[in-house]
Amino acid sequence: MLRPQGALLVGFHVGDDVQRSTQGYTGRPIAVDTHRRPPERVERWMRDAGFAIDATLVMAPHGDRPGALIFAPRDADPRVDDVG
Repeated sequence: MLRPQGALLVGFHVGDDVQRSTQGYTGRPIAVDTHRRPPERVERWMRDAGFAIDATLVMAPHGDRPGALIFAPRDADPRVDDVG
């Protein structure tokens, strides 16, 4: 939940695939799917949800995984009163 005119910071792995992990950091068996997304697609989803993109940063890979951060304040909505 965001306050009216709140901001959202989203971090994610960049790509266009799904990777399945079968072993956790402690060596225990797991079954976790990691969805990598192109930054442009995440930006579109955020705009569609009423956010205005202020900044997108795509970071160099750590290992084989590039990452991205998107900072987006919520667009002002005249139907929502400021709750201070």
